[in-house]
Amino acid sequence: MINKLRNKFIALSLSSVLVVLCVILGSINYLNYANVRDSADELLNLLVQNGGSFNGPNSGMHGGPGSQGGFGPQFRDDDDDDDDDWGDFFEDRKPFKGNRRDVINSPETPFDTRYFSVTIDADGSVIDSNTEMVAAVDELTASKYALSLYNAGKTSGFISDYRYTCVKMTAIGNGTDSSTPSSTMYIFLDCARSLGNYQNFLYASIKVGALAFAAVAVLIVLVSRRIVRPVAESYDKQKRFITDAGHEIKTPLTIIDADTAVIEMESGQSEWLDDIRAQTKRLADLTNDLVYLSRMEESQRSQQKLNSFSFTDLARETAKSFESRALLDGKEYTVEIADGIDMTGDDEAVKKLLTILLDNAFKYSNEGGKVSISANKTGGKQFRLIVYNTADHVSREDVPHLFERFYRSEKSRNKETGGYGIGLSIAQAVVTAHNGRITAATDDEKSLTITATLPM
Repeated sequence: MINKLRNKFIALSLSSVLVVLCVILGSINYLNYANVRDSADELLNLLVQNGGSFNGPNSGMHGGPGSQGGFGPQFRDDDDDDDDDWGDFFEDRKPFKGNRRDVINSPETPFDTRYFSVTIDADGSVIDSNTEMVAAVDELTASKYALSLYNAGKTSGFISDYRYTCVKMTAIGNGTDSSTPSSTMYIFLDCARSLGNYQNFLYASIKVGALAFAAVAVLIVLVSRRIVRPVAESYDKQKRFITDAGHEIKTPLTIIDADTAVIEMESGQSEWLDDIRAQTKRLADLTNDLVYLSRMEESQRSQQKLNSFSFTDLARETAKSFESRALLDGKEYTVEIADGIDMTGDDEAVKKLLTILLDNAFKYSNEGGKVSISANKTGGKQFRLIVYNTADHVSREDVPHLFERFYRSEKSRNKETGGYGIGLSIAQAVVTAHNGRITAATDDEKSLTITATLPM
């Protein structure tokens, strides 16, 4: 139990650390990616405002601003000199918010930026392309990029290492209706360097996060034993108390039973003496079961009495002893134990497991109901033991608590079953001590199926 508690603590702690690391690193990398994307969009916005080129305001190249019959928005240079420099353009611009303004508003931006543009007419044909400011893409590749995006109806995003945007162009100065789009310009911005930096940071953050998680995991594993130590000590004291108290209780119970026999010899048999003897036996059985349960939970598998035995023979022998009970109770009883099931363990404990499960099935089955026990190999080195019984009512809310000590549903408490709710706890302890697992389930709330999986 303490090992399970420690493992749960480690798992919960590591899960929490992993979630926090993922949130932190995910947020940082998302913001980093958003910064790359927004910076690219700001540069694309400048290119859009300048007609797809950084050749300066009022440039007449490639249908840019200032060209007669060109496309796109018009710019006017209010400077008195004849230089169409970018200094005047940036001087008049409002600064961008955030840490990108130094890059976006820098006069060096036109010289540091790699971009290209492709213009497509209304019929879907390329009428112009400008790849002068990029070396990695020729006009044919640029046209393929643009046409693929145009046919797909995409207007912005990433294609390969390029951020792109789409501008609907209208003819100016040629007498056409300016409200009718006559062509579409795709502007591509090379983001290979920014994306490379983003990916390098992403990989580095993953490595750092993995190292941090590993370091925290080692630390948690090292300190977990100390953290659960108070609980372990308290649990050990509780088990020792049960064992010691059980031994102390046995002595007065033995004396009470002997005194009862003496009184019965002197004064004769009476219902009061029978009741004393019955309650003494009940208390003795309860004490023995508590001591047994404590010992099963306290013992390690290496400390148990281990021997190889035939589970098939043991299960058939134990099941056969309940045939008379089934006959007297008028219940349908079936036994299906497969041949050749052998296991290594404590045969006395396994016999007690079978007895408890069958006794519980008969005790809580409905009148004229069904009880069955089966065991089959599951493949590998395991076998499955299943005990089934019908019942008047089995609440799904009660099923998860059936293996708790002294737990019984209100309905079973009202029945004169004679139990005290510790049998299934002992069964669970026996299965756990043999490195197995046991579960309870009900499909229709009219039956109960207990399944134990044990190693062979």
